[in-house]
Amino acid sequence: GVPGLIPIQYIFERIFPTLLTAPFQGALQDSLVNLVNDNNQIRSLVLKKFSMGDIAPRILEAKLFDLGNRDMAFDLDMRWRSNIRADLEMRVTSFGTKIP
Repeated sequence: GVPGLIPIQYIFERIFPTLLTAPFQGALQDSLVNLVNDNNQIRSLVLKKFSMGDIAPRILEAKLFDLGNRDMAFDLDMRWRSNIRADLEMRVTSFGTKIP
């Protein structure tokens, strides 16, 4: 119930954005590489700046699954009105134009 969500929300607010920035940034960089590889009109697409912002996801519901003596899994429903910011620089192939 709701009282059980309080410690989970507390943890999310403390680890965010410190522990989540690197995985999100890495996933975005991988996606940009794939986009360039799949689109012959884009010469380069570079992530210049990345910030997770300061708004943590709000936990709405959580379920815990016992997976044995040493393992467990969580199923979390959340709402996240994030203020993530990503600044990109793109160069297109036709003109070599740089688009900030």
